[in-house]
Amino acid sequence: MENFLHVYIKPNSSLTIKDIEAKLNFATDWFRYSSNLFVVYTTYTVDECSKILLPLANESGLLFICEFNIDKRVGWMPQSFWNWLKSDHKVKEGAS
Repeated sequence: MENFLHVYIKPNSSLTIKDIEAKLNFATDWFRYSSNLFVVYTTYTVDECSKILLPLANESGLLFICEFNIDKRVGWMPQSFWNWLKSDHKVKEGAS
């Protein structure tokens, strides 16, 4: 079953944001909403994602991953984020 994860990753000094984005393609889908912040839609668990992404942050980088419950949500985000979140496979119709 797919779920949402929140991912903060600051890559080690030898990598770029493009390296991170390429690595995130293991997921069903993802959305970058700030320089190092992502919402990831995936069947992988937090631990499985950590194993995939940790090599990008080793030594001089940072990594934080947690489950992301979007059942109750409110905020001020770009329309592109809301469109992504409400796309066919992610959030059921009628959810706010």
